[in-house]
Amino acid sequence: MNYNLGEKLKSLRKARDLTQEQLAESLCISSQAVSKWETNASFPDITMLPVLAHFYGVTTDELLGVDITKTKEKIKAYSDNLYALYETWNYKEMVEVARKAVAEFPGDDETLFNLAWSLGQAQNAIRTKEENLKEAIKISERILNDSSDTVLRIKTTSLLSYLYHWLGDDNKSLEFANQLPNMARTSDYIIGRLGLKQGKEKISFSKRKIEDYYEALSENVKILVDFNFSIPDSEMKLLPESRIKMIKQLMQIQSIVFGENLLFENFNAMQFCYTIAKLYILDGNTVNAIEYLEKSLEYADKYEKYDEKSCYESDLLFGEAPNERTLWSQSSYESLLFEIKYSKFSGIYGKLDGNSRYEEFVKKLMGKAK
Repeated sequence: MNYNLGEKLKSLRKARDLTQEQLAESLCISSQAVSKWETNASFPDITMLPVLAHFYGVTTDELLGVDITKTKEKIKAYSDNLYALYETWNYKEMVEVARKAVAEFPGDDETLFNLAWSLGQAQNAIRTKEENLKEAIKISERILNDSSDTVLRIKTTSLLSYLYHWLGDDNKSLEFANQLPNMARTSDYIIGRLGLKQGKEKISFSKRKIEDYYEALSENVKILVDFNFSIPDSEMKLLPESRIKMIKQLMQIQSIVFGENLLFENFNAMQFCYTIAKLYILDGNTVNAIEYLEKSLEYADKYEKYDEKSCYESDLLFGEAPNERTLWSQSSYESLLFEIKYSKFSGIYGKLDGNSRYEEFVKKLMGKAK
């Protein structure tokens, strides 16, 4: 059935109880133009469509007879497909789906955001990392320039901070990060502080936020203890023993939040342990260093074997499902072996060469990593 724009315009005018002359006066046009529109003798200039839509309080899609519900359903289907591909590490297909969505809905800013996000996640999976990131940045800056959606603008600003960081431009990354609201001004903080959720939804919301805030705490503790050993020794104010103590305290908090079984968090516990081991090596404590390397392998075992259908058993997160192992491409064994043998820190572990207990640990790890 053909859409009748004239009838739509006529019905909107009558719903406002306006004559053609009154509408013409409001829009600074002739009443003859209004009459021609409503009889389909002529059509409004394209520049008048947003004016008419705003005047009548409708979208341009609704004005033109576009089925908004079906459009939203198709956009959501694209988005669902895209994130399903991300979870299975199919980056190339993910970007292809995002491009197809943009081709079909070029004016939808959320769809554009999905393409920029996909390109950022893809990194080297298609083309070069630099090409993907630069295209993602260009799309994101276009969204900020065109969109008035506050939530989307915040998401895009956050994405730009990541994109520039991945591109190696931390000054630009910081510029966008500083544009984001601080924690006290976020919806998560305010909703929790004011208790704006009710019943079961309130409990579920609080559990999700505990995970988020633990992650924020964890990331900042890692910075304080120089988890990546990026601060020169001359500038590091904390002694190895203090850094070890802080990481062990973080692990205690980790157990309180997630429970003793840890589930997905066993991967992070593994990383905590081999970092403690490195610090013990630097402090000249070989026995404790090897002990924590062995603990890192124990956590790797737990990570590889936990039941993904299980739920956390801690008082804080009881009943909440963990992440799936498929979110990370490497196995814990491969990651741990890379840390010991091939990372920039392998020289630190080299100080343990010749120790029979360490050699046994490495042999066991290599057997599991195959």
